[in-house]
Amino acid sequence: MRYPVPHLHSLRIWNCRKLKVVPHYMFSQALKNLRIDDCPELGEVQPWLPPLLEELILESNVGAFSKSLPLGGECSSYPNLKSVWIGSSPHSSLPKGFNQLTSIQSLHFYQYETLDFELEELKHLTMLQHLEIKYCPILRKRFRKGMDWRSTLSHVPKITFNRKEITRSRK
Repeated sequence: MRYPVPHLHSLRIWNCRKLKVVPHYMFSQALKNLRIDDCPELGEVQPWLPPLLEELILESNVGAFSKSLPLGGECSSYPNLKSVWIGSSPHSSLPKGFNQLTSIQSLHFYQYETLDFELEELKHLTMLQHLEIKYCPILRKRFRKGMDWRSTLSHVPKITFNRKEITRSRK
């Protein structure tokens, strides 16, 4: 018999290379922090993320989570989700459903060799306070080619690129 863990607030699933599904009872309604690291076989996902989730960290290949976030249920925009970290993913685009997350205040991309997206894909993040991009070579080239990211992300007070804070001239 499986017992639910209704008071679980933080869950880290790490280096479970053969894990195919996160058991439903592990996704507590009270879960606030979820970190999944290096679970490439993760195929079946829960119908949606826990409703009170505040921080989501996806590191390395996390199977289906790398391609598509399980969003839905009563709070498909996840108003409590304030911080998202995505790193070392084998995919070149943001996960499907990312555009539904509107309450993110802190967004971090790191060691993401193939990440390539248009900055317009971040415009829905009107509450974003800090964008950090570390060691993402394709985005580095885009920024260096003079792409007008300053106007696209003018609402973001702090942008850190490869550990250097980017200052924007204000007119």
